[in-house]
Amino acid sequence: MFKRNKIKACLLSILLIIFCVTACKTNNAPTPQPESYSKPPSGSQKPLTDENIDNEINYIQTPMTTPAPNPEPSVAVDEAIGYFQTTLLDQSKSRLHNITLASEKIDGFVLQPGQVFSFNEVVGQRLPERGFKKAIVLIKGKRGYEEGGGICQISSTMFNAAEKAGMEIVERHSHSKDVHYLPLGRDAAIVYGEQDLKFKNTRDFPVKLHAYIEGDKMVTSITRAQ
Repeated sequence: MFKRNKIKACLLSILLIIFCVTACKTNNAPTPQPESYSKPPSGSQKPLTDENIDNEINYIQTPMTTPAPNPEPSVAVDEAIGYFQTTLLDQSKSRLHNITLASEKIDGFVLQPGQVFSFNEVVGQRLPERGFKKAIVLIKGKRGYEEGGGICQISSTMFNAAEKAGMEIVERHSHSKDVHYLPLGRDAAIVYGEQDLKFKNTRDFPVKLHAYIEGDKMVTSITRAQ
């Protein structure tokens, strides 16, 4: 009897030991976490807040900059910014003389920024004492002879060069009839004291006017002055 009780006591001791070991393992096992759980930040990390998120967005955004406008291409001194030529259909001596004389008064004239060029002021009155001769002119749709005849070809050619150079045309008049070397609307009639060719230098630098005969051509150009 005593021996049987001793065996039962041993069995109970073994069962108690097994129970204790199992309980310890269960307590030490990691607690399963839901899938949405995230590991808390370490000491070197900051928890994400609205302020931190805004800072992150501001940090990675590329600043918007407005591209600078392309500057106007620079123009070298003596570079032509406007050029035009017409054919001298009438090459009578008196007409060529008048054109040469008037061209010399225009050639090399410097027009400052904002200044207005006046053909009549620069060339002056066409009088015999100033060297001008009588040549064919258009007067109210009819051909006649007057001192300075022919110089309208200079003003007409210069008008087209001025337009090409971007000058502001202040005053221009068409002839009453076709002048043959240019269509109506592209010519510039001048009569001292009545009709003039005027244009304004709209550039931010002075320009130089050129007018001369080259072969059978009346040539005008506008270049950048020094």
